[in-house]
Amino acid sequence: YKREMMGTYGAKQTGVDPGICWPSDQHLDLATEWEKLYMEKPLKQQLDDVKAAITKRKADRIAREKLVDESLERMDNQIKQWRNRVSSKNVQAEMLRARREKVLAELREAF
Repeated sequence: YKREMMGTYGAKQTGVDPGICWPSDQHLDLATEWEKLYMEKPLKQQLDDVKAAITKRKADRIAREKLVDESLERMDNQIKQWRNRVSSKNVQAEMLRARREKVLAELREAF
C-alpha cells in the first residue's frame, strides 16, 4: 500500500522512504532460488529462445512469401501455356468436326 501511495503522490507528500519500492536482498535471493528450482531454463535463456523463435518464424514467413511470389510469376506463364494447349485442341477438334461433316455431306449426296 505504501509503495502505491508513494508512486501516486510522491515521496514528499507521503513521507514514505523510497527504498521500500525495491525488493530486499532476502526477496532477491528467494526469487533466484525459486527460479533455480521451478524453472527448467534461466529467464535469460528463455528470452533468447523466444527471440530466436520469433526470428525463425519471420525467416520462414519471408521464405514462404518468396516461394508464393515465384509461383505467381510462373503461374502467368503456365496459364498462357494452358490456354495455348486448350485452343490448339479446340482448333483440332473443330477441324475434325468439320471434316466429319464434310464426309457426311458427301455421303448424303452420294446416296
